[in-house]
Amino acid sequence: MATWISQGPESHYIAVAGSPSLEVWDQSGTWGLIGGAGGGFGLIDSRGVKGGQGQDFTLHWFARAGVERVVSRNGDRLSVGILFQHMSNGGQTDPNPGIDAVGLTLGFSRPY
Repeated sequence: MATWISQGPESHYIAVAGSPSLEVWDQSGTWGLIGGAGGGFGLIDSRGVKGGQGQDFTLHWFARAGVERVVSRNGDRLSVGILFQHMSNGGQTDPNPGIDAVGLTLGFSRPY
């Protein structure tokens, strides 16, 4: 997972994340509603600025929802959705400001 941060002392976040997926497909199997929630850990470019994260190691959780569509006979899929993410240093520094972000997700997947 990679996040660009447009406001504040930090500018980007690179993370490892995991999430189960919930999918509800139409009867023909050509489009579906998708969602999930999960979390992980990563590194942010903390800069020691007052009000910033205070350290590079950061925890996060997220929730996501969207629509997915099968676009080829071999099962290629396109998806679009929305993602809410909270990044925090987990109370390891004082203060513990946290960053909340909402963004658009775009995806492409191909079966093996």
